Amino acid sequence: MKKGFTLVEILIVAVIIAVLSVVAIPAYNSYIIRTSDQLCEYTASTVLSCIISFAQVKGDIDPLAGGDLDALNAILGPGYEVSIPKGYEALITITNKETIEVYVFNTMYMGSATIGT
Repeated sequence: MKKGFTLVEILIVAVIIAVLSVVAIPAYNSYIIRTSDQLCEYTASTVLSCIISFAQVKGDIDPLAGGDLDALNAILGPGYEVSIPKGYEALITITNKETIEVYVFNTMYMGSATIGT
């Protein structure tokens, strides 16, 4: 009696693996994109919250008018400092003390948070 697998059994296993791969890989890629976009959105919201907290305590957001995260942290000082995940950048735009926009992005994904008109 011979031991081992027949060619038909091996082909059936190969087909099953191929079908599972066709379904799983696009679902995984979609999950990665969705998660990265949500990370950008969350980070932008966090930065915006820190700016709003600063404005409520200090009463003025003029010094924050535009810039990157390093400039923002230099102005905010201890207790209000903001950090973002490694590899991401933030852009902050303040227009007429009414609209604050925060964009967080890396090479592939971007998220934003806005408050005001």
